Amino acid sequence: DRDAIKQTAEHAVACGGVTVVSYCDGKGTMLGVLLRAGVQVRRYLSVECDENASRVCFSLYGGADQPNLASDGLRFYVDAKQLSVPKLKALGCWPVHLLMGATPCDDLSGCKLGAVGLDGPSSRLFRNYCALVDVLRTNNDGVALCFLAENVKPVMCADQDEMLQLIRVPALQSEAAVFEAARRKRLFFSNMPFASVPLDTRNVLLQSILRPGAVALSSKAGCIISSTMSGGRESIASAKAASQRNRGR
Repeated sequence: DRDAIKQTAEHAVACGGVTVVSYCDGKGTMLGVLLRAGVQVRRYLSVECDENASRVCFSLYGGADQPNLASDGLRFYVDAKQLSVPKLKALGCWPVHLLMGATPCDDLSGCKLGAVGLDGPSSRLFRNYCALVDVLRTNNDGVALCFLAENVKPVMCADQDEMLQLIRVPALQSEAAVFEAARRKRLFFSNMPFASVPLDTRNVLLQSILRPGAVALSSKAGCIISSTMSGGRESIASAKAASQRNRGR
């Protein structure tokens, strides 16, 4: 609902900036994206259990030199499973304008032998994220929730079907090679409209992100975190074409 999203944006402006909850936040990439885009951020709750990732996030964005981030705007919470409305209120992150979710793909990806899908200990967090989305859809002080979730395209069709049933919006399929040095199918779920990818998107190659002296075995990695290297026959043009064909909204 574009009108509801517009009203949420207007509410964020009236509050002095958006309140963002980033579920399985990692090193705060979403915050970096928002700040580089010039978005005023009143609160950013980084929900992350990896202490090292949170340390990087604080190092990047926790200082006083972020003009678009409130001085006390960056906050942290460790246990995603325990996040609730009372805790969001206690942390001063209420109401929520944007709920981001980048839950682990460990047991959804074909890179892991014997992956068990959404029943896996990490990947089941997608269910917790969707449960929080459902709560905030109806209990968010009258503010319409905007949400965005991303994950790998599951190996098992049953997992993708369950993900769609849980989040109740269609999936947008894209190709990671359009944006980065890895070639991998991704799924995006959101109640916000997506713009098309600009034709001048920079082609990031695997070679460009390696340390000096290292030599890439192909232009794109099959998965940055795996030892498998693939994608020799993929080009940025074909990756963009595949991505564009899957942009249904």
